[in-house]
Amino acid sequence: MPCNQFPSTQHRKAWGRITILFALIALALTALPTASFAGTDTAGNVLATDNDVNPSGVEGDLYWAGQALNLDDTSIDRDIIAAGDTLSIRDCTVGGAVRLAARTIDIAKTTVDGSVTVAGQHVVLNSGSAANCFYAMGETVALRGSTKSAALAGDTVTIDGTVEGDVEVWADKLVLGKNARITGTVNAHISEDPERAAGAEVGALKIDRTENENATTTANDIIGGIVAGTADKTEGSLVNCTNKGNFSFDFPGAVDTGQYGGLFGHAEKSNWTFSNCTNEGTFTVTFADPGHQFHSLGGILATGYGVFDNCVNKGKITFNNSNGTKYRRTGGIVGCVGSDAGLGYTLRMTNCRNEADIAASTASVGGLIGIAEKVASPALIENCINTGNMTSPTMADYDLFYMGGIAGKVAGAFTLKNCINRGNLTAAVERDIAGIAVAGDDNAVFDGCENYGNITVVANHKTDKWRPIVAGIVAIENDKVTTITNCTCKCTIDATLYQATSVGAVYVFQKTWEKGVEDKKTVCDEASKTNSAETTIRITTRE
Repeated sequence: MPCNQFPSTQHRKAWGRITILFALIALALTALPTASFAGTDTAGNVLATDNDVNPSGVEGDLYWAGQALNLDDTSIDRDIIAAGDTLSIRDCTVGGAVRLAARTIDIAKTTVDGSVTVAGQHVVLNSGSAANCFYAMGETVALRGSTKSAALAGDTVTIDGTVEGDVEVWADKLVLGKNARITGTVNAHISEDPERAAGAEVGALKIDRTENENATTTANDIIGGIVAGTADKTEGSLVNCTNKGNFSFDFPGAVDTGQYGGLFGHAEKSNWTFSNCTNEGTFTVTFADPGHQFHSLGGILATGYGVFDNCVNKGKITFNNSNGTKYRRTGGIVGCVGSDAGLGYTLRMTNCRNEADIAASTASVGGLIGIAEKVASPALIENCINTGNMTSPTMADYDLFYMGGIAGKVAGAFTLKNCINRGNLTAAVERDIAGIAVAGDDNAVFDGCENYGNITVVANHKTDKWRPIVAGIVAIENDKVTTITNCTCKCTIDATLYQATSVGAVYVFQKTWEKGVEDKKTVCDEASKTNSAETTIRITTRE
């Protein structure tokens, strides 16, 4: 079964549970009167049909059956139980509960002390209405008023109101409008990515992907807290946007292409600007066993290029176990800067911060960028700060490839200027770890960067004597031009490895120890070496 397919038995049980709610309506409707019994009984209950004038006040329950009910400006002391073709309740107060069955149901500007339980084709708890609980099933279901909790089922479910608690949703499509204010968790059993308008506030969003039990599907999820993804060759901007919803992913099978961003999922072959954006939502990721993968995860953007200015991630990223994921990318701001398909896009990141801890069993981890793999044009990361601690445990059959306080790895003509890492780095490392970043290609420049985060490296699975490479500022992976000026490292490096030559307070050139290549292309000024002289290096050698 594909990983994002909701098992058919679970799907049937979920619908079964919500259907039980509407059995209450069916039971209540058996008590509805025929026209010959219309009137008011001795207990103050009103029994009415189309032939009766709508009451202005009811001391007991209101029972109604017919074609069209238009209840306006009426006070009902206890319950409303009604069935018909069209039911409209407006400007009313209800002291008990409301149970309705009709083709069209509209409850507007009405206060209900109890619960609202409704079934129909088109159902809405409209603006200005308030209920203790809202249970609804229909083709289209909309919650635009306020309630303390809700269970909603339909082809399309829209939430554009206030819920002071949790919401259960079963639908093909979930729409979170700009006025959505949900303090609890939205548990969404849906077959499409949710639509979420700018301004929607959700305490937590948990998604179970549902599919037709006879359908086949591949794990190709792209999820963003505000936007899932963009079309190729587009330009746009996300300005002053915040996500507060939490993300929870439980991968039962091999996942290969999922892209998960706090605000934006996918912008790889497009050129967007992200300005003054913040993610406060946490990420919780669980793998069933070793080798299960996803593509990328980022606090702001999962995968893509663009301009990032004054963006902040405050949402902690936690992988719940040590079952790892090979060749995948995790970053506080961007998970992966990938392939632009020859379109010439680049990355410019200024004044951005990651303030959250990252605990990830994955291949590449960075405070701001997991990995930048294929940047053809000159790119810039300037005045960026990481204060979150990063950890990656020993995995079942392999270890972390790259970890950096600012970026796990940069490949291409990257300039990192005046960037600061204050987060501690702890990992079992297969390849390289550095206080600022690993450099993997030509013309990388590190200017005025500072690392104050301690680096702790535990034993890995590899037997290659040169592994891993550990550096206070930059680990240089390949025989490419790298320039280091005015940098500072003041930290403690505590590493368990095979040879002491694989560690440096400022930088290490990997190819010397891997293949005996002489380092002729690295330029490191004396200021960087002097500024890093206080770094403490403790080495435990392995046999």
